[in-house]
Amino acid sequence: MDNLPEVIAELSARRRESGLSQTEVAARMGTSQSAVARLESGDGDVRASTLDRYAAAIGHRINMEVQGMAPNPLLIDVPGRPWQPAPAPFRPEPVAPYSGTAAFQVPDPVAERLFERRIVLAHGELTEERGTAWCGQLLTLGAAGRAPITLHVSIPDGDLGAALTLMDTLDALTVEVHTMVTGRLGGPALGLLGAVTSRRASPGAIIRLGEPKVTASGNAHELATAEGETRRMLDTLYLRLSRLTGREPDEVRADARRGRLLSAAEAVDYGLLDSLTEGRA
Repeated sequence: MDNLPEVIAELSARRRESGLSQTEVAARMGTSQSAVARLESGDGDVRASTLDRYAAAIGHRINMEVQGMAPNPLLIDVPGRPWQPAPAPFRPEPVAPYSGTAAFQVPDPVAERLFERRIVLAHGELTEERGTAWCGQLLTLGAAGRAPITLHVSIPDGDLGAALTLMDTLDALTVEVHTMVTGRLGGPALGLLGAVTSRRASPGAIIRLGEPKVTASGNAHELATAEGETRRMLDTLYLRLSRLTGREPDEVRADARRGRLLSAAEAVDYGLLDSLTEGRA
């Protein structure tokens, strides 16, 4: 594809002109915000299928014309209205609970009834796949009405990029989101507390400040780039927690590096939570 960089630049420009954020496009594509950012920057090989999904998400399509031996992609407007969500009702995908027992899944009828009550369950390790599903549920509820959303979280740890994508999604919502911590919450998922309207927890909840685990592979340049991106994302996370708690970013970072554990009551004193629910400690 001789003019692939020009097509990617044109797609990025049209995405911005349409007022769509990378997070919104990622939710439509079923991927993460960081993946959309990499695509727009031209970092790495871009598959034609990925480019087609991106174009469709912003209301366009790509026509491949073959000149000689090399196909050249041409950006074409989609006739009629821009991209619209499918009319079928959203079905939240069941996820495994915090216990990590894969055999137990939230039954579809239960998940649907909770979704109808504007409740989103975010339980289990925060992976890119789960983060994308939870972003989709939040965006769907945000577009469906003005009533507050309740986010029940029990996320012991997770992927740093997926956590920032979920935080960006919460920032983009124009409705209130009230969070209830019902189990363990730790690692980069703590950043979610800084992107919601209110934060409560059950008395038995456990909060863990911890550095996210990061794995990377590639050549020296790719590893250096990945390290710089990780540092930037960590700075964003600790700055958000600093603003939430009123503590210095270096203090929060130091507590995370030593894996500080907090009870729900201690998390209230720390500034991570607003209050506790009534019940047994």
